[in-house]
Amino acid sequence: MSAWEIWIDPNNPSFYLGYMDGSAEHYFNMLKVAYTTIKLTSNSSVVSAGFSPNGNWETWLTDLQDLGSKNYSDVQGIHLYYDLVSTNLEKVNSVKAYGMPVWISEIGRPSSTGNYSPEEQATYLTDNFDLLAPNVEKVFWYKLKDNVDLTPSKENFFGLITTEYAPKPSYDQFKSLLR
Repeated sequence: MSAWEIWIDPNNPSFYLGYMDGSAEHYFNMLKVAYTTIKLTSNSSVVSAGFSPNGNWETWLTDLQDLGSKNYSDVQGIHLYYDLVSTNLEKVNSVKAYGMPVWISEIGRPSSTGNYSPEEQATYLTDNFDLLAPNVEKVFWYKLKDNVDLTPSKENFFGLITTEYAPKPSYDQFKSLLR
């Protein structure tokens, strides 16, 4: 099965670019064009948004649904980071209320000094997958390998394996969940 997620966190100012200014209307217009184009030659799934559930996300999602996004997507994507497991489940259930299949197209927690330990990352992974997986169609961990740039930025430590390809505890947890 193939799939296309259209844009990344379209409601997050970090990912605004040109026409994509964070408005649900501009995102809807892009989704409509992308969906129509993809479906001309493929039966791949089209994943709407992969939005960030922060700030005014519920209003943004309602606006997107009111514009008719269900007609131009097969799945609603959501990205989850850092939140408590119970909060993540509340967010997933809010998205499910719109009546579309839900994919967690990104979930993760960094493991580095000053953030979380490798063991805390593994616990976060297990707790979230155990609770969320039965409530969604797919869950995708962000990401496989830590970045080579090991500056203190948390962004560099989301991997299941280190830059030297050594498995972290989360790698073993991930493998066991796939069985």
